[in-house]
Amino acid sequence: MSKKRPQDFPEWASRLVQNEINKEYNKYKPPLAKKKNGWEVGEVPPRQWVNYQADLTNSWLEYLDAQKHKASIYTNREELPAAAISKGLIAYIEDIDVLAFSNGNTWNKITTEEL
Repeated sequence: MSKKRPQDFPEWASRLVQNEINKEYNKYKPPLAKKKNGWEVGEVPPRQWVNYQADLTNSWLEYLDAQKHKASIYTNREELPAAAISKGLIAYIEDIDVLAFSNGNTWNKITTEEL
């Protein structure tokens, strides 16, 4: 059984807010070393790092959701990915001004009539 798509995104800490008492912001990016290594045993991450991660995750989900129905754009046919791994994808090929789709075996031109 497939699940329904949630109506809301996991928006969290989407605004940058400064605390009036200690003047700290509610989120900031962790250092690169921490992002590469992750948390140590028993370590409690600062709230600002957790807020940053939650906001970044939400931003990516919103971006990917907005892109899901857009055709990928390629300069020419040679740039198209293999049809076998692209089944169901739609692509716009700039140099020949064509929309194409992959059926899993080949890329096929989408033909249309002018409205």
